Amino acid sequence: MFKRFLMVSALAIPLAFAAPACAQTAGDIATALQPKVGHPFSSGLTLAGVAAEGDTVVLTIDGPKGWRGTRSVQQISDQFVSGFCPGGNAYFSKGVRMRFDTLEGKTAPMKGPVVSKCPG
Repeated sequence: MFKRFLMVSALAIPLAFAAPACAQTAGDIATALQPKVGHPFSSGLTLAGVAAEGDTVVLTIDGPKGWRGTRSVQQISDQFVSGFCPGGNAYFSKGVRMRFDTLEGKTAPMKGPVVSKCPG
């Protein structure tokens, strides 16, 4: 169940990135994504926050207790990033990196790894 939940969620994240495709910096992307904060995806996950930390876009994803299952932070990150790759390489080629931090019911924060290329 959790694998399917995460797979559906990973496909929803690229929709959030569609609008700022022409953005040049992590700050531009974070600013463009601000209106998406607080909106739930059909999978039940919510974009809880987005910020720029230097050249890194930090997305915080929140979901119900247990949604991460037993996956490592690397596995969760890879699944989200894979949801918009290879198109995501357009962001990475401009020097933008990203990190997916996760929460479960607004608690139990897990900081994800910084990603600078599509996984695989």
